[in-house]
Amino acid sequence: SKTSRLGSEAASPGSDHRPGTEQMQHQQKQPARGGDGVDVLFARRPIGRAPTGVRDPVNGGTPSEHPALPRSITCCGRTLQVQLEGGQGTAARLLSPAEAKDSITFNLDAFGSLVSDVAAAAAREGSGDRAACEEVAELWSVLAARSVPSTQMIVEENAKDLGDKVVVVADQQTDGRGRSGNSWTSPAGCLTFSAMFHVNLLDISKLPVLQYAVTLAAVKAIDQEVARLLHDIDGPTYGLDSEPFSRIKWPNDVYIGRRKVGGVLCHASKHAGPHRGGGGSVLPGDTYRLTVGVGINVNNAEPSLCINQAVREAFPGASTKLTTREGLLASMLPKIVHTCKATCLHNSFEPLHAEYYKHWLHSGQH
Repeated sequence: SKTSRLGSEAASPGSDHRPGTEQMQHQQKQPARGGDGVDVLFARRPIGRAPTGVRDPVNGGTPSEHPALPRSITCCGRTLQVQLEGGQGTAARLLSPAEAKDSITFNLDAFGSLVSDVAAAAAREGSGDRAACEEVAELWSVLAARSVPSTQMIVEENAKDLGDKVVVVADQQTDGRGRSGNSWTSPAGCLTFSAMFHVNLLDISKLPVLQYAVTLAAVKAIDQEVARLLHDIDGPTYGLDSEPFSRIKWPNDVYIGRRKVGGVLCHASKHAGPHRGGGGSVLPGDTYRLTVGVGINVNNAEPSLCINQAVREAFPGASTKLTTREGLLASMLPKIVHTCKATCLHNSFEPLHAEYYKHWLHSGQH
């Protein structure tokens, strides 16, 4: 199969890498045991519910008719059990280093409810990403764990068993890697996930721009969540409708102000099967399995700036209510699907240029 790595995995905040599009190779280390969470992934399928029933154009079926998730998967030589059920979590607040060691904060039930809410809101408003919101709610699966070696390794090693439309999220990673094998720090409170889905691409030369689409989706989701938080508290959005809160540092790093809060990694491999559109028709071009890895500091006080810390500093009145990882992922995942599919549909990133440059950190360089 033909593979391509797009960009670099998110480095630990504060680093100043300039990722390229070259292939990244790294050795897969045997992970240290991290309690029960290293051996079990809790799963939910479908993630939520859409206002209207959504049928998978590939299978022509409803989510209940889809093949079951595997009972176990592998990662770095270890076997991880997959348990289909909801998960418990804790309320959002900044975690101290001591608390971060023992906390399991991602809540699958809350995430499912938020994904359903996002789909319902998109339907009411008739938003452009309505189809993506409904797809994520009805057709996607989520797997979550306390600690794994790498969410990216999990989806890449188990691509055939996990299938299309799946996201893996972990409270912590023990072997996350960035450019040239650099360690990727992902403490508890960081939103760390990898999503895998199929895209249809007419021109392989456009493959690298998908990392721009994913990074744009990430900053749009951050701004949407921060604006919603501020509106819920005091009404106004403090000018965030015209001035972005988060920025893009080329090509795939996420900044707030002049400090890095996250980054993106994309990896694509050619898929043997056809890509189908509405009604089951085979679409032209080649189908690629796109794996998207994202790391965003949401609620972790260390090692650098996180979203909630930045909100507290910029808007003191918002200190009583904080962004959650569940809420941010519920907003971000449909945006990733929408921006990637829009790029493939138009065979160009040009329709998204204006939004991308709005978030451009390098002023005067576009």
